[in-house]
Amino acid sequence: TDGYATSGRIRAIVDATEVFVVPDVNPDGARFDLKGPRFRGWRKNRQPAKGATGTDLNRNFGYRWGCCRGSDRSPSSNLYRGPGAFSAPEVRAIRDLVDGRHFVAAVSLHSYGGQVLWPYGYTRADRPRDMPRSKLRTVRRLARGIAGRNGYRALQASSLYITSGSFMDWAL
Repeated sequence: TDGYATSGRIRAIVDATEVFVVPDVNPDGARFDLKGPRFRGWRKNRQPAKGATGTDLNRNFGYRWGCCRGSDRSPSSNLYRGPGAFSAPEVRAIRDLVDGRHFVAAVSLHSYGGQVLWPYGYTRADRPRDMPRSKLRTVRRLARGIAGRNGYRALQASSLYITSGSFMDWAL
């Protein structure tokens, strides 16, 4: 918003833009993780899952769901992807929010590692066949811009490890 008062271009962008902030997609998982004197490192929601508890919400989105070694089919795994894409109610709520509007960009912040990640997580390729060059330039620029302001490190999501069915890959 810098320059709002003096730049017609910036004023037009700000006036025509809606920003949605979803502070916590996994409140029951977070509540469980934060209960007690120490963090448990819990990443899944808390719904029953075939004799275990929870689905990793960031493995439950429909794009590349279940592919690429980036999730697990076992309900007891920390990376359990759920029985099907969009099977977790939290993920369906995010899908419905996004599908009901025209989003230009989506950012998912994961503060634990101090990183700002850009897609894709399902492959180590810099630019997979299904990613236009213009999108790669945009997501890199966005991640680097955020990282330059908050002191985090910007990198492609798969630089950490392969993920499949992630929000960020689906949202792109």
